[in-house]
Amino acid sequence: MTLSNAYSPVESLLKELLVVTNTIAELDLKEVANDSLLLSFRIRQVELRDSISHAIQGTMLTETDKIIVAQCLEIEYTIMNKMLSIQEENRSHLRMLNNGKLTRNAYQYERASNMGYFIDQHQ
Repeated sequence: MTLSNAYSPVESLLKELLVVTNTIAELDLKEVANDSLLLSFRIRQVELRDSISHAIQGTMLTETDKIIVAQCLEIEYTIMNKMLSIQEENRSHLRMLNNGKLTRNAYQYERASNMGYFIDQHQ
């Protein structure tokens, strides 16, 4: 995913970061099949951020660079909200499953012991 060399090195890296971030935002995060894609894109984001950090040492970001960073942050907030929503849905499903187990166990008879003495009034 390398972009044209018409941009500065920092701007090229930022634009690639924006593309990767947009791609993550478009993924169906509820689909298990996309988990490996999400992981690979997240790894690529980390690599790009490291490269950007090294590239901007001792330099200032241009206005264009700042706009791209702002766009990336906005998209990241959207991704974070989607993930938090999915996390809450999963917690809700787990709570329902656990409540079902508690209810089932409350009414299910289990013997405490299968050995013991039987005493009655007849001798």
